[in-house]
Amino acid sequence: MRKRYIFVDPFCKDTSGVSAYIKNSILNFPDLDYIPEVFSINEGEGVREFRVRLKEYVEKCDPSLIYIESPETLYATELISERYKIHIRLHGSREFGKLIQKLPLDKSNCKKEFHEIRRASVVSAPSLAALRSSEFLYEGNISAVIYPNPADVSHAKNHINRENKRDIDILFIGRWQNLKGIFYVNSIFNKFKNLNCVIASHSIDSIRKNLSSIAINSDAEKQSIYRRSKVVIIPSLFETASQVALEALVGGAKVVTWSHIGIREYVDHEIVSYAPPWDFEEFSRVTYDAVVNCGRPSNIDALLLKINKCFSDSVVYLMSENNIGKFYNSMPIVKEYGYDFISLYDDNGGCCMSDRGIIRSRKIKKLINNPYLFFRDAYKKKFPSLQMEKGSLVKPEGSPASTPAPVINKIKKDSEIENAIASSEFIHPNFLGYIGNYQKISLKDPCTKSKGWVTCIFYPAEHKDYSVVLGNRLSEFNDFSPFKSDRLNFIQYDNDVKISSFDLINKIDLKTKEKIGNIDFAIFINPDPVTLEAIRLCNENTRIISLYLRNSSIDNENAELICENTDAFLFFESCIYADFLYQNSRRSNSIDSYEKIPVFLRKIIQEIGPKKIDCLLPLINSDFDLDIINNDVRKYQGIVKLKDEDFHQGFSNNFSDYLHEFSSKVESLLVSESVYMRYRTLCEKIERGGSSAEFFEYALKDGFIFYVH
Repeated sequence: MRKRYIFVDPFCKDTSGVSAYIKNSILNFPDLDYIPEVFSINEGEGVREFRVRLKEYVEKCDPSLIYIESPETLYATELISERYKIHIRLHGSREFGKLIQKLPLDKSNCKKEFHEIRRASVVSAPSLAALRSSEFLYEGNISAVIYPNPADVSHAKNHINRENKRDIDILFIGRWQNLKGIFYVNSIFNKFKNLNCVIASHSIDSIRKNLSSIAINSDAEKQSIYRRSKVVIIPSLFETASQVALEALVGGAKVVTWSHIGIREYVDHEIVSYAPPWDFEEFSRVTYDAVVNCGRPSNIDALLLKINKCFSDSVVYLMSENNIGKFYNSMPIVKEYGYDFISLYDDNGGCCMSDRGIIRSRKIKKLINNPYLFFRDAYKKKFPSLQMEKGSLVKPEGSPASTPAPVINKIKKDSEIENAIASSEFIHPNFLGYIGNYQKISLKDPCTKSKGWVTCIFYPAEHKDYSVVLGNRLSEFNDFSPFKSDRLNFIQYDNDVKISSFDLINKIDLKTKEKIGNIDFAIFINPDPVTLEAIRLCNENTRIISLYLRNSSIDNENAELICENTDAFLFFESCIYADFLYQNSRRSNSIDSYEKIPVFLRKIIQEIGPKKIDCLLPLINSDFDLDIINNDVRKYQGIVKLKDEDFHQGFSNNFSDYLHEFSSKVESLLVSESVYMRYRTLCEKIERGGSSAEFFEYALKDGFIFYVH
C-alpha cells in the first residue's frame, strides 16, 4: 500500500502564499512511495472545527502510512497525536506580521505555534530569513531544513518572446495591506506618473480611485498580467520567500524588492534588483533602471529548474533516514545576511520613518506651491492611509466610527460568562496600543473631548477575550461616565516582560508618559509586576486596580512589589493569597463570581476617586473639636492628636520601626473621606483596634500630609 503525504491548507485562498506553495509542491513532488494530497479548510469553517476535522481524518490512517505537512501559523496540527509524523513548514506566522507593524501580539498563539514546532518530527523553512524571523518571534532556537519554495514552470514557455507586448511598466500585485508596503507603492506611483503603473489585486475596493487597478478573478488572469508587465515591485515589510517574485520571474518580468526579503537567497542581483531596507530613493532608482533595461534574462529558465530540483532533492532528504533533525541548508545562495530584526523594525516599525520623510517633503512642496490647498487639506485630514500604517488603529476623519463589540446582556452565571469568553472574537474599538519587550512603546492619547474620568483596562494576550466581555459589561452602566464607551480604553501588555521596570520606563518617551498620565483609573487583569510598576512611575496620580481572575495566582517574589503599586485589589475568595492581600494592601475586595466584577469595579472607582466635598472621618476615638471644622483637607488630609505624655522618639532602625513607635502614641486620628476610601482595608483594621502604622506608611509614601497636635 502506497503512503500518503498530506499538505494541510488552513487558508485555501487564491491570495494565500501557503495555498500557492502547496499547489506548486504537488506539481514538483518527487517520485517517492508517498502520494501527495491536500486537506483544506472548507468555506465558512472555523479554525477550531478545522483542527477537529483534521484530527478525525488523520486518526483513520495508520501512523506508518501517513506524513503530514502544515504551516506553523494557526497551529492546525494541535490535536494530532505525536504518533504521527508531522512536518512543520515555516511560512511566517501572522504574529510576526503584527510584531513588525507594532500591533498587539497574541502571546497564547505564539506559545501554541512554538509548541507545534518543538514537537514536530521535522521542521523546514523556505529561507534563512524565515528561520531567523521565527526564532526572533518565539525567542528560541529552531533546527530546520532550509530549502526553497518551488515554482510552476508550466507557464514559462508562454512568456518567451512576448517582451514587445509588455504594456505595463510597473506592477504591484497582491493584497492591499500595510504589511505589503502599500505606502511605498503610493509614493512610487506618484513619482513615476509618466509610466504605466498598475495595481492588481483580488479586491480593489480599498484602493484609491486615482490609482490604476485591475481585479484578478482567476489564475489565468494573473498569468496574463505577468506577461504584460516589465517590472514587478515587492515593497513588503517582510517576506519569507515571496511567491509573487517566483511567479513574476516565471512570467518573464523583472523584480525589485528589499535586500532582507527571503527571495535574495534564491536569486542573485543579476536577475532580481535589491535595495537596502527602507531606502526609498534607491528603491525608486533600481525600479526605473529595471523598466529601462527590461527583458527576460537568458538564465532565468535554468535558475527556475535549479530551484525546483533543489526542492525535490530536499524533500527526498527530508524523508530519508539521513535526516536526523539537524540544521541543513540547500539554498542556491547560502550566505547568511544577518537579520537584526530589532534594529530593522525599530522606531515605530523603522520602515514607516522613510515614508513619513517622503510625506513631509511633499507637504512642504505643497505649502510653497499652493498654501490654500495645504491648509485646506491639513484641516480636513485627507491622509487616511497614513493614519493606519503605524498600527495605531486610528480611524480617519469622515469614516464611520468603529463598531463596538455587541454587548453581552443578562449574563448571570459563571458558565455563561466563560462560554461568552470562549466564543468572543471581537476587537476593542478604543485600543490605545501595546506594551511589550522589544517594541518602542507608542500609545494613543486616551483623552476625550468631554471632561471626566478616563478608565483603561490593561490585559495580557491570554485574557484578551475576557477584556472584551468585561468592557461590554462595564459599558452597560449608562449613568457612570468613567465606563462610557468614549472613556473606556484598552492596552495590551506582555505578561512575560524580560526587562526591568527601569528599562521599560526608558522605552516610554515623555509624550507617551503624558498620555498615560491622562488615565485616571487603570484596571490590570492578572497584572505583571514590571508593567504595573512602570505605569505607576509614569504618573503617581493614576489609580491602579489589580483584578485577579479565578484560579490565578501571585508570584511569591513579586507579591510585595504588586501591593506597593496597587491602590485596590479585587480577587476571588478562593485566592490562596487572600489573607496576604488583606494584611498588606491599601484596599482589598473579594468576590465569589464573575458577575460581581463590574459592580465592584464601579464601587471601587466611585470610592477611591477624587471627592468634590471632602469631610473628616474619625478612625480613633475623637471628640468634637474646632480644629475639625477649620481643617483644610486640601492642605492636610488628616489630623493626628498624640497622648499628653511627652513624645520623645529615640533612634529607629528604619521608617517602619519609627511609625510603629509613633502609632502607639496616637490618641485620636481623623482622615478625609477620600483617604478613608482609598485605604479602606487598612482603615477598617484600625477601627477594629489594629495598629495604624501600616496605614501611615502607605499614606505618607503616597504623599498625604497629616497635621499633628
